[in-house]
Amino acid sequence: MAATPTCHAALHSARSRFPPGSITPGHPLAYAQLFLQPAGRAMLATAQQATGLDEELWMVIPSGQGAPLTPPSRRFTAAIKYPDLVGPAEYLITDQTTPTVVFHPARREGQPTVHSIRAETIAELVAAGEPMEFVASTYDLDLGEVEQAVIYEASRRRAA
Repeated sequence: MAATPTCHAALHSARSRFPPGSITPGHPLAYAQLFLQPAGRAMLATAQQATGLDEELWMVIPSGQGAPLTPPSRRFTAAIKYPDLVGPAEYLITDQTTPTVVFHPARREGQPTVHSIRAETIAELVAAGEPMEFVASTYDLDLGEVEQAVIYEASRRRAA
């Protein structure tokens, strides 16, 4: 079996692959939670093998011990939040270093937000000279949340 490829890019670098609002409740990725459970993993492993899917794209690795998730799948499961086992994904954490910045498909057209406020808006206000404390109090955010929005936007711009 080929080695599982790794991806160290943050979700913001894949942003163009998922246009605003594209991971909606009708999108297949929105319901991946069932496939991340043990029974779903076994079914997914069988489907990967039966369809001849390139091993580099596998989400699970078939083994005698079940079907453990590949490293990219583990990162995905750490980033996506489901309200329950059968419903659609609620949101995606954009980057583990800035966990308060999330993609929420139902808010702001799926753009990265902090409590429904676009991270870009927060960062632009700070870049324009507004003190972080003022931005935090204006939007009822913690200072750390403003800092994470600024850090996220700076890293997104570097990645572009």
